[in-house]
Amino acid sequence: MTVGDAIKALRHAWGWHLDEQISQHLVSKQLSQERFAWHMGVTLRTVVRWENGNVHTPRVLVHFRNLALSLKRQDLADVFEQRLREDLGWRMMPE
Repeated sequence: MTVGDAIKALRHAWGWHLDEQISQHLVSKQLSQERFAWHMGVTLRTVVRWENGNVHTPRVLVHFRNLALSLKRQDLADVFEQRLREDLGWRMMPE
């Protein structure tokens, strides 16, 4: 799974979470790119770039990782952490 795919999956997972908090009777549980941008405090263009796999700063990746963990999506958190490790040259320490 690419980081862009993980961001899309995170957006959808977060949409389910937010909609359940607002109403149990909403039909659409997906969080639109526009609404996701609003919640993240960024522009729609930024969300589109993220989902296309462009411009992932370590700060943004950490934020996505933490959000994924809060939504109990370890699979998505692992994608963001792996990208952080690659970008920052982190290596796993042998046990």
